[in-house]
Amino acid sequence: MTEFLSGTLFIYLLLATLHLLVFSIAGCFYHQETRPATASRYRKFAVLIPAYKEDAVILSTARNASVLTYPTEKFDIVVIADALQNTTIEQLKKLPVTVLEVSFENSTKAKSLNAAERSLDDSYDAIVIIDADNLMEKQFLEKANAAMDSGLRVLQTHRTAKNISTPVALLDAASEEINNHIFRKGRRTLGLSAALIGSGIVMEASLFREMVPQLKTVGEDKELERLLLLDRITTGYLDDTMVLDEKVSQSRVFQKQRTRWIGTQWQMLKETLPLLPDALLKGNLGYVDKVLQMAFPPRLLLLGTTTIITALSFAGLPGTAGWMWTILLILQGAALMIALPARFRTRNFFMAALRVPGLFVRMLAALIAKPTFR
Repeated sequence: MTEFLSGTLFIYLLLATLHLLVFSIAGCFYHQETRPATASRYRKFAVLIPAYKEDAVILSTARNASVLTYPTEKFDIVVIADALQNTTIEQLKKLPVTVLEVSFENSTKAKSLNAAERSLDDSYDAIVIIDADNLMEKQFLEKANAAMDSGLRVLQTHRTAKNISTPVALLDAASEEINNHIFRKGRRTLGLSAALIGSGIVMEASLFREMVPQLKTVGEDKELERLLLLDRITTGYLDDTMVLDEKVSQSRVFQKQRTRWIGTQWQMLKETLPLLPDALLKGNLGYVDKVLQMAFPPRLLLLGTTTIITALSFAGLPGTAGWMWTILLILQGAALMIALPARFRTRNFFMAALRVPGLFVRMLAALIAKPTFR
C-alpha cells in the first residue's frame, strides 16, 4: 500500500514538474507579439484603477497614469474609489482623473469592475485594468494600441517589481518573472494564451462589457481567463510593455497572499474541471492546459513536498527509490533556473532563497490550520 501511494504521488508530481519544464524551455524561444511600427489609429482607452483602502498609494498611481505619452483626448483615468478617505478623494478630484465612488457590503475587485462597466459610455475602444499600486511605463498605451492592430482582443503586459528592498520582496519579484517566463512567454511560444495576472490587462471594450458582468469571485483574473479560454479568445503577451508592481516585503504577508491564491486555485479547479471532457472533445488545448495548471500544486508546495519526500526516501521511507525523487528535484530546479532572469542570479538572491524553507513551513502550517481544500 505504501509503495502504491508513493508511486502515485511520484507520478503526479512528475507530471507537474514536466508541465513546468516544457513551458520553461519554450519560454526561451518567445517572440514579441506582431506590432506595426505605426498604429492604424489611436484607440480611446479607459484606464480603470480599483482602489480599496489604498490611500497610501493611489495618488502617485493616478498621477503616473495621467501623464502617459498618448494623446490626452484619447484616454481617461478612472479611479474606482472604494472606502477611500475623504481627503484622498478630494485630492484625486484635483487631478485629471475621473473618481467613481463605490460602496459594497463585501468589497471585491470584481464588484468594482462591474460598477465601472456600468458607468462607462460607448465611446471607448479598449479598457486597461491596473492595481492601485501599479505604475505604467510612459509608452504603455502607445505599445498596447499598436499591438491591438494584430487582431488580439486581450493583452497581458509585463508586470514586474518596483521594489526588491527586502529578501521576501526579492523572492516575490523573482517568482513574478518566473511566472512571466513560464505561463506567458512559454504559452505564447506554443500557441496558447498567456496567463492573466490581474493587472496590466488590456481588453477590447466590447469584450470587457461582455465578460465583466460574469465575474463573481475574488479570483476575478482566473475567472476571466476561464471565460476567454472557453470562447477560444487568445490572450497575447507584451513582454516589452511594463507595469511596475509593489511586491510583498514581509513573510507574514507573503504567507497570507500565497494561501489566498491556493484557495482561489482550488476554487477555479472545481469550476474548470467539469468542462474538461468537452474541451478535450473540441480540441480546446488552451482550456485543457489551464485545468492542468489548476490541478498541479503551486511551485513552493511542489518544491517543498519533493524535498521532504526525497530526504525521507534516503532515510528509509518505503516506496519510490530516493534516486528517483532526486532526479525529480533536479528537474524542478532546472525548470526554475531556466525561467529565472539573469539579473536575479546574484548573491543577494541566493541568500534570500535561504528563506524559502521557512516560507514553505509557514504556508503549510497555514493550510493545516485553515484547510483550503474543502
